[in-house]
Amino acid sequence: MGQFKTPFSREYLTSITAIETAERASVVDTLATKRDLGLMVDAPAGTWAAFAIGVFNGEGQNIPANRDSNVLIVSRATLRPLPALTLAADLGAYEDDSTRYGAEIHIEHGGAILRGEVIGQHVHGRDRDRDDLGWYVLAGLRVVPWLQLVGKQEDFQRPAIGVSRRMSATTAGFNIDLPGGRTRLTVNWIRRTTEFPRVARDVGLAQVQIRFI
Repeated sequence: MGQFKTPFSREYLTSITAIETAERASVVDTLATKRDLGLMVDAPAGTWAAFAIGVFNGEGQNIPANRDSNVLIVSRATLRPLPALTLAADLGAYEDDSTRYGAEIHIEHGGAILRGEVIGQHVHGRDRDRDDLGWYVLAGLRVVPWLQLVGKQEDFQRPAIGVSRRMSATTAGFNIDLPGGRTRLTVNWIRRTTEFPRVARDVGLAQVQIRFI
């Protein structure tokens, strides 16, 4: 009970210092339910499954007042049928407003990972063909213990706003774990493309992350 991350999207729930890229996917930043005030129950079922459900204020971080008397209900189910495979599904419902949904898969074996998420938002009263919808696929390979290569492809569409709001992105880069285990250098090249008009923008990012705890 208190203020914390709502149980929605693996990439959002993972600390920014622990994900493999310098930025979260656009669909995660936009549609994943964020930190909020509320009450949540988290129940593991051995090592193969976990379930979480919570009721939240729905107003966001550091806002104790509820302006419309509606609440946000968020649930998440995670299954691990194999040691290397994790599946999950998320559902977040804002009363009288919208429903957000997501599904994900994570495969990890040795030094290789493959992860994908799809997240959508249905606004009540809107045709489902006009749902906001996005996805990303991320692949990583640890070449040596201190060097990880990373690639990511993503797409995000908001048809109710217009075709100009479709965005795709390609990320390529690497992570270097420096001696001591608390410092990481992340280098990414990102190409973001919007449609109608078609505009491409290239960005280079370099980050040094230090974990003190």
